[in-house]
Amino acid sequence: MDHTKKKIIITGGHLTPAWITAKELLKNGYSNLLWVGTKYTQKGDTSTSPEFQLVNELDIAFFHFKTGKLWRKWNKFTYKNAILDILLIPYGFGTALIKIIKEKPAMILSFGGYVSLPFVIFGKLLGKKIITHEQVSSPGLSSKIVAKFADKILISWPETEKFFNKSKTELTGNPSWVMSQNRKTDTINFNTKLPIVTIIGGNQGAKVVNASVFAALPDLLQVANVIHQTGRSEVTGDKYKASEIKSELPENLKERYVFFPYISDNIYEIMEKSDLIVTRGGANAMTDIIAKSKKSIVIPIPWSSGEEQLKNAKYMKELGLAAIIQYEKDINPEQLLNLIKQELKREIPKTDERLKRLKNLIRYAPTKIFSQIELLLKA
Repeated sequence: MDHTKKKIIITGGHLTPAWITAKELLKNGYSNLLWVGTKYTQKGDTSTSPEFQLVNELDIAFFHFKTGKLWRKWNKFTYKNAILDILLIPYGFGTALIKIIKEKPAMILSFGGYVSLPFVIFGKLLGKKIITHEQVSSPGLSSKIVAKFADKILISWPETEKFFNKSKTELTGNPSWVMSQNRKTDTINFNTKLPIVTIIGGNQGAKVVNASVFAALPDLLQVANVIHQTGRSEVTGDKYKASEIKSELPENLKERYVFFPYISDNIYEIMEKSDLIVTRGGANAMTDIIAKSKKSIVIPIPWSSGEEQLKNAKYMKELGLAAIIQYEKDINPEQLLNLIKQELKREIPKTDERLKRLKNLIRYAPTKIFSQIELLLKA
């Protein structure tokens, strides 16, 4: 059988590298792909997720998958979701087993997180080839379990090698969304020469980040132009809140504030023009910031598994690219405003050899990942 005709299931929690890899597979003649992911922005929401919309753009079959995870941090803010996730775990494993038997894939391609775990475990037990791509520098429990079942472990950062079996591990880098969207658009043109601050809270947006930004916005617009990704969530309604707030701004400040529910086609332009990025501590945000050597303020999610996002933030700080805001429940708007002002004045250290190596690793990541997939399918 022609190896390009073999079915590949793509799954996992990290959308960007999975999507870029899917594009690379399609470009090289692999069309028998099934994407296992989440169709909706978040629990209880009716708006479709960026994941679902982006996969549809590639015309890849999409399977909406429900499963749960074990939460390490239980508190009054997380316990309800933690209980619900535990109840969903058996359902997820059963669904994964049935889907693998029905689809008969040759390979399970995992991009981290608890979503991929049931497919990887049952895929291995049913004799399927398994590749996992690890995005973070310090992997969490799910990633370590997945790696035990994988035939090949692809890592994004040199520091990650120590966590895995060296005989199965390859350093490929993490694909960058910004680099993959290398389009010379011209959609952002402010009428002032003030610096540009871009706030990106992730695919779903980030309610706690947005709330702080909204509170600080009138003062922030005195010193900067602002590009704000609010998220598409119908539950939080932040995309509507941004519109209301903009309508109430003085005329001279309205033109300094641009918001999008989701930034996609013009992400390359926005990253090029931005002087400072305010973001969560996800691996893909980290990758894009390193790829473009941009200053950033990183606001890690406090309950991310194994403090993954905080570790990413500290990694970026070591590279001279980030300042960090930590919080438990709310982000102080005044703290955010003052740190933005401070970071806008700070100079990035001269590019060192470590940063240069990381940028090259990111640049060639898609082709390196594809090569490993093809080698295993041919074996």
